[in-house]
Amino acid sequence: MIAWLLTQLEKDPTTIFSKRELLKQSEADFRRLQRAGLLTYVQTDPESDAYPCKLPCARTCPMQIVAMQGQFYAICPEDSEIDPILLGENDLHKYAFSIEKFIEDIRKANRLSGNLSQIEPDYSYMGCTLCEGQRVGIVFVPSIGGKGLLELCGLKRLCVDDDVLIVFSPVSASDDISIRAGLSREKVIQTSLAASLDFRTCQIPLSKLVTQAIEAEREQRRLPQTQVPGDELISLTQAGELLSVNKGTVGRLADAGKILDNGQEGQNRQVWKSSVLLLKQQREDEELRNDARELRKDSAGLPDRH
Repeated sequence: MIAWLLTQLEKDPTTIFSKRELLKQSEADFRRLQRAGLLTYVQTDPESDAYPCKLPCARTCPMQIVAMQGQFYAICPEDSEIDPILLGENDLHKYAFSIEKFIEDIRKANRLSGNLSQIEPDYSYMGCTLCEGQRVGIVFVPSIGGKGLLELCGLKRLCVDDDVLIVFSPVSASDDISIRAGLSREKVIQTSLAASLDFRTCQIPLSKLVTQAIEAEREQRRLPQTQVPGDELISLTQAGELLSVNKGTVGRLADAGKILDNGQEGQNRQVWKSSVLLLKQQREDEELRNDARELRKDSAGLPDRH
């Protein structure tokens, strides 16, 4: 049932479920998830709620819930000729799937260290662990839809101590080949939690994922660079203007793999603008962190005036 719940929550993270639809999935799983604290009862006002219309009409508008003679009924707001539907406990009782408890269970099962924290409005840092000699950070995002290469690679600047970053979305995974190739170069894995997780034990095959990430990163370094949609090749001089350095420095940055180039040499060598902007962003973030450290040092040295 968890895979089904994750599918619904990926569509809308605020979804709550009627007892009837949960029992329809699996009565045994409903009882088990309820005991585990993953399904929590939600107190709702039936008359402010809506009931899904299952009648064969073109409008398919939600039905209103009204109280009549001590009972609750679903009525069609558009057609008074349609008989009211008597609702029972299974229709009125609502439950929410606790993502917070689910993540805590995953943290415990995989012995993740570090604190569970919000690192961006859409991203939760679940913790980290050591695997295959690499420090691996685990991140959860409610939906991968609309997440681009720069945004996902930018998570590495927020998780600077992690060698490999695994970004889990509930069910879907990015199928854009160029995005996946760009993430591989940065040792960022984006994959589906539903496809990776053992729902019985809440364990993640971290060793397998990290090995895949390392091999993918090595393979991408050997391959000619491919274009990110909307990206463009620019000259070393143009890249230098964006970074406020000379083109010789840009060449050395490309040699070190910090900027992606077109695999050419001499006057034909160009670099991908997206990788230049990503490096620029990383440098600006580092400058901000350094400024913050200096301000803390300065404030610590000020005399207490109180």
